[in-house]
Amino acid sequence: MKIPLCEKSKDVIEPIMKPQWWMRMKEMGAAALEVVEQGKITIAPESARKSYTHWMSNINDWCLSRQLWWGHRIPAWKVTLEGDDTKKGEERWIAAKTEDEARSKAKEKFGTDKFTIEQDHDCLE
Repeated sequence: MKIPLCEKSKDVIEPIMKPQWWMRMKEMGAAALEVVEQGKITIAPESARKSYTHWMSNINDWCLSRQLWWGHRIPAWKVTLEGDDTKKGEERWIAAKTEDEARSKAKEKFGTDKFTIEQDHDCLE
């Protein structure tokens, strides 16, 4: 077995399992197939249509998060209600482009303004 080492420090690199953000692709694949079947989009060359149809019919969900130190951060905000002791895995999340939008959505969803929010540190793939 080859042990992965950091190129700079030569420290051993140990993988850490972390939760990931996933995008459901089934509906997007179905919509992409539909426009080709209706003739709104043409696949060229025609011989590639079979591969396209197979790919879109069997599309998998897409992992869109990476634990990088740079890049576009995932637009997800963890909401912690005041006095709440929510367990890991039962966290409350809001998707929003900005902190102000996240605060507004959290206030509307949870019916209170007594909370803190923190943007996820992961980056988009």
